[in-house]
Amino acid sequence: MEGLASILQSFGVVSGLVTNVTKSSIAPIQCANINLEEILANFPATTTPFPIKYLGLPLSLGRLRRVDLQPYIDKAVARLSPWKGKFLNRAGCTALVKSMLSSMPIFLLVALKADKGILKAFAKISRGMLWACKEAVSGGKCKVNWQKVCRPKELGGLGVLDLERFSRALRLRWLWYEWKAPEKPWVGSETPNDASDLDLFNAATRVTIRNGANASFWSSSWLHGAPPKDLAPLIFKASKRKNRMVQDALADNNWILDIAVDAFTADHMEQYVHLWELLSDIQLHPDTEDSITWSLTPNGCYSASSAYKVQFLASLPCQFGNIVWKTWAPPKCRFFAWLAVQNRLWTADRLAKRGWPHQPTCQLCRTSPETAQHILFECRFSRRIWTAAASWLSCPDLISSIGEGRPKVVDYWLAVSKSTTSSPIGLRSAITLITWEIWKERNERVFNNKSSLPSVVMHKIREEGKDWILAGAKNLAELVG
Repeated sequence: MEGLASILQSFGVVSGLVTNVTKSSIAPIQCANINLEEILANFPATTTPFPIKYLGLPLSLGRLRRVDLQPYIDKAVARLSPWKGKFLNRAGCTALVKSMLSSMPIFLLVALKADKGILKAFAKISRGMLWACKEAVSGGKCKVNWQKVCRPKELGGLGVLDLERFSRALRLRWLWYEWKAPEKPWVGSETPNDASDLDLFNAATRVTIRNGANASFWSSSWLHGAPPKDLAPLIFKASKRKNRMVQDALADNNWILDIAVDAFTADHMEQYVHLWELLSDIQLHPDTEDSITWSLTPNGCYSASSAYKVQFLASLPCQFGNIVWKTWAPPKCRFFAWLAVQNRLWTADRLAKRGWPHQPTCQLCRTSPETAQHILFECRFSRRIWTAAASWLSCPDLISSIGEGRPKVVDYWLAVSKSTTSSPIGLRSAITLITWEIWKERNERVFNNKSSLPSVVMHKIREEGKDWILAGAKNLAELVG
């Protein structure tokens, strides 16, 4: 310690960066049988146990506990203070949640494999902020399932990050740099990747074999664009050594010697012969390094975005991506449209299912049961507005396109958007505008006991349309002239 103190002192004299020892700390490792007080007598630094924080990350000799990561959750709570949400609409709350999830946890998720409890804690905070401007919210107030909220917009979600999938996409960077930057000092050490990460990485990459020193024989996608474990799963399962490199496995046919033949069946033999035939054409080039290509991007290089999106390949596509998100409208109106096409508005039929107070009949016509499709498209009050809108938009077949008796809101929405018109994109903006004003009129009657005639609502639509055009709705301007 005297030598360390002398080095620090000399460094301070030369550079002018003097170490303040009283503000420094020492974290001992495996020092149970050492008298630290005697050793540190001339070095008055504070002794601190693990876990400690270094460069913003928690370091521990063992597994990190929930309490070690609690400061990150506390920061997220402070960032998403409920009072901020009280001054924002739902679209603004969505932007705030996206901002927090795309910045605060990223540094942590790149370096560590965070526990699922931590990821759920972040999701809980974000969900509460989005739906109720609170730190936590019950399922009853969540209009859309959180897993669906976290899907990309083209798959019917809001585009909020799914932290479990995104953390996996970030961790693949370690595996990519093991190939592309072997000179990094951490290469060869344990990385925070699990078996699922390795499977995703191998599925997203293509390896070109040269000397076979860097590619995993069973897991890397090097044999006709696929990993051998997928081409011969029974042989892979029977292999006693699954971590050989290609060079080592092909040398003296070691991959064959590794196979346990105790329970060999006809299926095993068929896969073995198939794999042997594929490998018989492989020639190694000892003087050339193996190369790897990321198959999910045009330039062949890894990106976290492509690694994140590929994890949603199994999700079903949605019908309403274009009509909601590729339409010019204020964010709050597009958020409303996103809820409406999924039948997630708080109409009487949905309130009744939850046993919440409601008025069972439609407040626009006061005769029919209230549902989302009835309010927006079927109600006689709404029909009068759509008839007036057909003249305003110079779209005479608008009413016939709507039709009757469609089972879902999205069916009506898609039918109207396919009406013959001079500007299909402008028509999508107009549909959002008209349904938004109809919904506002419904809320005025329910909550404020104020009602307006269809002609007055249509006047509001025209005036609001002018504001939208001034704000940038060029296609709507082409439609209304």
